[in-house]
Amino acid sequence: MKQLILLAGSLLTILHASAQIQPKSIFINSGFGLKMENSGTGNSKAFQISPSVNYLINERLSVGLFVAYGKESMNSEINRSVPYNGGYYSSTSASETKSRSLYAGPQVRYYQPVHEKIFLFAEARTGYAYQSKEASVSNSSYYNNGSIPPTGTANDYLNTKSSSAAIQANVAPGLAYFIKPRLGLELKVNVLNYTHGMDSSALQEGAEQPKSFEADFSLKNTNLGLSFFF
Repeated sequence: MKQLILLAGSLLTILHASAQIQPKSIFINSGFGLKMENSGTGNSKAFQISPSVNYLINERLSVGLFVAYGKESMNSEINRSVPYNGGYYSSTSASETKSRSLYAGPQVRYYQPVHEKIFLFAEARTGYAYQSKEASVSNSSYYNNGSIPPTGTANDYLNTKSSSAAIQANVAPGLAYFIKPRLGLELKVNVLNYTHGMDSSALQEGAEQPKSFEADFSLKNTNLGLSFFF
């Protein structure tokens, strides 16, 4: 499986270096992310945009509100063929899943200067998350012993729609490097993720809502970004 994170994370504004940070000011934070995965049987694509408005309390601490909107699609196809009685059984299973998500709430960042152009930071987000999902699965199979058309053909198709709501929280340490007063690079890793389900149409009535906590330091959670300052 190959994974490529093209561009993701946050695009900061206004912050540059300790001598240029302006406490009690407002800055806009906007991010764009794109992730692609490919395997021998399918592929997936994910896109996210996440703007926010923040208030810099002092030289190291900011608070703000964010909105994150994302889309994701996954496709897979598996083909099988088994020899039998002079012919072969063949089957194809294909699936497609599309989802949209919205995540909004407050965020906090704490900055620690390392150099006049380098800052370490820790970001915490929490808020309401909503996701809608549509999935389709198709299966076909037949027996072929040289006859035209193949005999014993069977097909079935299933399409489902679901939605879910949850409270989420994320913690991400990061590194910001400022190339110019108005341009910088940022590296952020989402290492802690918590989800507390509130409502899911995919669950049976009365079923317990899902809860999950994840600590993941893998590269798939690494976000790259550019910083532009007004």
